[in-house]
Amino acid sequence: MVPPPVLHAPTDHSHGKAVSWLELFYDLIFVAAIIQLGDYLSEDVSLGGFGLFALHFVPLWLVWSGFTFYENRFNIDDVAHRMTIIAKMFAVGLMAITSHQAMAGDPMLFALAWTLVQLIIVGLYVRTWLQVPECRAYCKCWGAVFGVGAIATGISAFMPGLWAYPFWGVAILAVIVPPLSKPARALSERFPLDQHHLAERYGLLTIIVLGESFVKVLSYLTAPRSSPSTC
Repeated sequence: MVPPPVLHAPTDHSHGKAVSWLELFYDLIFVAAIIQLGDYLSEDVSLGGFGLFALHFVPLWLVWSGFTFYENRFNIDDVAHRMTIIAKMFAVGLMAITSHQAMAGDPMLFALAWTLVQLIIVGLYVRTWLQVPECRAYCKCWGAVFGVGAIATGISAFMPGLWAYPFWGVAILAVIVPPLSKPARALSERFPLDQHHLAERYGLLTIIVLGESFVKVLSYLTAPRSSPSTC
């Protein structure tokens, strides 16, 4: 029998939930995706280029946060969960691979990969809804949030040209706005976050991204330069 997820209840006397190896491995895929976006930004450092970078960075940030908040509130480490997260990593990898194509004006594959990532997050909450009855209100809320996002991005994949981006806006707002609502705040009080774990997760991702950025800069500075040709 597959063990159910266990609600993580932080206390004032605890040192916080430890970051798992799976979470750290998961972060590396996101760092690779962010570096891909950064490469495109380096080719166009205009205001428009930064806006395009932000438009594709925010989806990555939101799906990373979606998994991080799930892991923060639930303890689970079985084969089914690991395989689910590995599948999610492949989907994020697809977002990274197709990011250049999306930023060049063809967002279909990026949108489909984004949809898949959100559906996997929905699957995590569906499993928890089925196996942990006391958390059903919380799972219903956040499963619906990413479900709406998945529908919006799924539709956007088949919209022509710039018509895709309003649906991206719906998907982004579907994740950003609900935490500000009164019902969501009530759920947050009922199922409190482990602030120590959350701070460590965001801190580690930031450190890894900065480290990779330094590697990119140093690689560029130490790369051999072709000498000008002489007649």
